[in-house]
Amino acid sequence: MLRFDLQTLFFPQVDSFYSIPFEGFVASEPFTNASGRLVFKFHVTQIDGQPARETVRLYLRSDELELTGIEYGQTLQCFGHIWAQDHATNPFQTDQADNLLGQGYQGMAAAKLEDVVILDKRTTPYSMVVYIRKKVSEHIDRLFPQSAGLAKAFIMGDRSELSEEVRNAFYSTGVAHLIAISGMHISVLAMMLELVLSHWLTKRQSSLMALAFITLYGAFVGFPASMLRAILMYAISTGAMLCGRPSDAPTRIAAALFIMLTAQPYYIYNTGFALSFGASAGIIFLKAPMDTLLRVDRISKLKAGTPNRTHILRRLLKYFPELISTSLAVTVATLPMIMAWFGAQPLSALPLNLIAIPLAMLAYPVSLIVLLISFVVFPIAHWLSSVPDILFLLLTRTVSLFSNLGVAVIHSPRYPAWLVCIHCCLVIAASAFTRLSHRVHRRLPIVTALLLLVSISAAYLHTLGFSMTFLDAGQADATVICTDGHVYVYDVGEPYTPIADYVSACCIQIDGVFLSHPHYDHAGGLVTLLQSMPPKQIFVPAGWAQVEMNETIEEGILLAKEMGIPIIECLAGDVLTLSANATATIWGPSDFPQDVNDLSIVLQIQSREKNLLLTGDLTAKGEPDHLPDIDILRVPHHGSKNATSEQLLEQTTPKIAVISVGENHYGHPSAELIERLQRQTSEIYRTDEYGAITIRVLANGDYRISTYLRREAENLESQ
Repeated sequence: MLRFDLQTLFFPQVDSFYSIPFEGFVASEPFTNASGRLVFKFHVTQIDGQPARETVRLYLRSDELELTGIEYGQTLQCFGHIWAQDHATNPFQTDQADNLLGQGYQGMAAAKLEDVVILDKRTTPYSMVVYIRKKVSEHIDRLFPQSAGLAKAFIMGDRSELSEEVRNAFYSTGVAHLIAISGMHISVLAMMLELVLSHWLTKRQSSLMALAFITLYGAFVGFPASMLRAILMYAISTGAMLCGRPSDAPTRIAAALFIMLTAQPYYIYNTGFALSFGASAGIIFLKAPMDTLLRVDRISKLKAGTPNRTHILRRLLKYFPELISTSLAVTVATLPMIMAWFGAQPLSALPLNLIAIPLAMLAYPVSLIVLLISFVVFPIAHWLSSVPDILFLLLTRTVSLFSNLGVAVIHSPRYPAWLVCIHCCLVIAASAFTRLSHRVHRRLPIVTALLLLVSISAAYLHTLGFSMTFLDAGQADATVICTDGHVYVYDVGEPYTPIADYVSACCIQIDGVFLSHPHYDHAGGLVTLLQSMPPKQIFVPAGWAQVEMNETIEEGILLAKEMGIPIIECLAGDVLTLSANATATIWGPSDFPQDVNDLSIVLQIQSREKNLLLTGDLTAKGEPDHLPDIDILRVPHHGSKNATSEQLLEQTTPKIAVISVGENHYGHPSAELIERLQRQTSEIYRTDEYGAITIRVLANGDYRISTYLRREAENLESQ
């Protein structure tokens, strides 16, 4: 914690400034992202004429100009915005602020190219690296015309030229590790260098030369976390050898972890960092027991004097079983992280790795050799380049084929913290470094994998009873209701909705989604939710189809129909059974209103003698004549002054009021509304102040209210 505090002290987030001049220099190579914006690291030296020392990620856009002419080292004068990225405000939400800090950014910035003036261009030691990268990129384009994008990902760590289709294919099949320079790439490169250099140098000399080369290579690529981990472990191993000291894998990985987190504690939020260390730990601790489990270790060793042909045949015979063993060890070790970040483990990953890894690890060193030759004798390199070009193309087509097959995936909620600790203990216990019996060692990998079932059980237990979570969706709405093991969603927010991450992390399935009315801030996130966890059914208000709606919402409805999800219209008076102890009563709409906001489904959920009323964007004019007495009110229309009338509050007499609201220019929630609530309600909670708000009804009928941001409000109980 002290190291985190020191990092925050000397590397704080930026202050937010909007529509202001700022100046600085381009500190990385610009690239064009999927949204068509030019993105690069930018060192800010002045903000509104005042000296500054900030590092931000700058996004340049233009409606008229071509996004060219921006290069590393240029000093730019811009007019635009600088802001600090928000921290997470919901459970299981990625903390973008910490994520950015882990990448060396203190905030974000945006400007239009038309508002940018290039002042000069400076030369730094890194300028030579940028120049070399540019030349290497040009050579790759000429050498590998069919697979230049993939070759750059393998050799330079540059994935910006991969098509979205290819990128998605690698991610969806579970082999994304191949397009990120990782420990596997560095291991192949180091072993290849040592093998070649050992013909002329001693073991120590060849190891030092290999270390120097991969370190320079790391500087060329930019030292991504996964690569830095591999270089550090190799350096520790080489240092131990030079000192004549023993070196074991657990010591090397622990030392690398300590060094990296001491230097940059925010690495802990870096996905590549965590997966790299998790995969390495899997190989170190689980590879041997997996070999025993799969009987790979029983493949007989050959005696001295055995012909070379037999040696080669045996190595080929043992290669694929060992690859299966290694893949399983990595999969089991990283399972909690995979479920936490991706929500699923593709079943295609294991068989595809058996094909993809040999292709990749053959294409990678061959392409490097061809690339190095091209700088000396380009015609020969050009003639040889067809081999890695074909290998890269074959790899792409193989991965795309598996992606198009639509192979099933294992879905699971996120492991709770206590289960992650058990998982780590079992991984270590399964290794040969403990004194457990051989029989126990052999079974522990299976036990570790079966913790997935414990995670699913924990998620089911989480949904028992009666609880509701009002997520902070900004100026939008998203609510999750759990009752007796069933999960329902009321409104899904906008496309970047927190609903998808939340339900994927702590729910097994969604029984139904209520879309209050066809407005973007209530139904715009439907596509995101459908892609993450499709519900069994969708409820919409009667008259929904008569409203002209946003194309994003239409896309979600069409996708739901394609997936065969029933879309059911609701009308006032309908009563639905949600679970054995919960019912949902529709109080509105009773007819088609003039204001689309009044089309909102007014939904009462009753469970365990407690009542929740959800109201969408209902206005005072559209309120039903009669409403039930309730305990919890989700305040209509983000706290608008034209909603939640005195009559509604007198009829419902809520004890707790929750306002879903974010930064807005409407003045929500209004002072008049807050005053009305204070006269009628004992407790008021706002998502913009408290983050996600969870209310759980206890067995004795009391409430337990916990909020994500205001920790002092946790465990607050009220009648």
